[in-house]
Amino acid sequence: MAGPGIPFVAFYGSITLVFPTYLTQHFGFSLGAAATVLSAVRLWETGIAPLVGALSDATASRFGRRIVWMAAAAPIVLAATTLLYFAPPDLPAGVLTAALLALGTGWTMINVPHGAWALEISNRTEDRARIFGMRQFVGYGAMILFLLGPAVTERWWPDRGVAGQMALVGGLILVSLPASLALLARLVPERPAAPSPLAARQVWRVYVLPLRKPAFAPVAALFAAMGIYTAVESALYLFLVRAGLGLEAWGMSLLLLQFTCGLASIPIWLGVRRRWGTVPTLRLVAALQGVSSLALAFLPHGQLAPFLGLAILRGMVNGTEFILIRTLLGGLLEDHTARHADVPAASYYASFHFLFDVAAALTTFVVLHALAGTGFDPRAAGVTGPDQAERIKWLATIALSMPPLLTLGLLCRMPPLPGGRMPASVSSALRSS
Repeated sequence: MAGPGIPFVAFYGSITLVFPTYLTQHFGFSLGAAATVLSAVRLWETGIAPLVGALSDATASRFGRRIVWMAAAAPIVLAATTLLYFAPPDLPAGVLTAALLALGTGWTMINVPHGAWALEISNRTEDRARIFGMRQFVGYGAMILFLLGPAVTERWWPDRGVAGQMALVGGLILVSLPASLALLARLVPERPAAPSPLAARQVWRVYVLPLRKPAFAPVAALFAAMGIYTAVESALYLFLVRAGLGLEAWGMSLLLLQFTCGLASIPIWLGVRRRWGTVPTLRLVAALQGVSSLALAFLPHGQLAPFLGLAILRGMVNGTEFILIRTLLGGLLEDHTARHADVPAASYYASFHFLFDVAAALTTFVVLHALAGTGFDPRAAGVTGPDQAERIKWLATIALSMPPLLTLGLLCRMPPLPGGRMPASVSSALRSS
């Protein structure tokens, strides 16, 4: 089930973590231009995701509702990956943007049905937690594989630059995507379900689903906060490490360390969730994320050891919220299927991730423009001055600490029920609506 997570993580990790550097240093974009292009592509993916979800839910074929969409998207992804990840520096901006839009479209056609498939494969909360935990585990393993090549080239062959790192990632996607889709289709049967009705009104409801019922508001807000946090870290991480903290040759290596710690921590957090419940575990994760973000302000410039310890802590907590919040989303879907004949898993998955993606796209735009406002220009050669480095560090501290504090405030209003079930107020509101 988790196999397609390997190429998707390679795509998602590169588009969020490396593409800002790729656009500025390889293609010569300004930070403002890079922010505009990346945000526009992200908003495009966001806009079509609920539509893809509705169409996937309404699909009727002898192969199932999910795999046909994923198979149709594969040639689009492979072609766009070949063009973008091995691109020459003089690739026209229009061609680059069109290829990014095609790549985002293809991955949306894969990720939304795949996420829906994971949601509907079981109707037990505990099973869903294990499924999303395994997806996250495989995703982190894939991220480690994705980061290994760039980390080695960063340390030993720095002259290859970001273009060499992107070529390694592109090769991983080209090899792993066809293989993972073939294995998924062969080994994991889709859960039989009647196609959902499809009409213009029904599609529109997918876009506004998280806003239609008060019971959905807490989970919707958590998805938005998660999108903000993920976008801030993705947009700023490499710039923070290399320019803000003066660890020029350690950006990819420290990311590799973080994801290795994250991989090791997943079984621990699943055990904590079983013992405490989903909401209390999320509270602890948000608190640790907030503390580790505020600690960035106190890191000395040019010293590896303090950030090494902080990277381990951040790796142990980052990503866990994906498992837990999607477990809460599974509870909402379970309440729907208890009252209706259809199983609109793709619509639920896409509509709540719509908020995640909108928040992430807008945050990417704002944060990269704020970074440019510090006077930092990644195209300029030379060492970043101490005043500018301090501004970058404080920007990262403030921007990274706000989403966990928002999440903690939201979670403090939710009762700590065990087992990952939705709070009683949410379930009763769903049933009465």
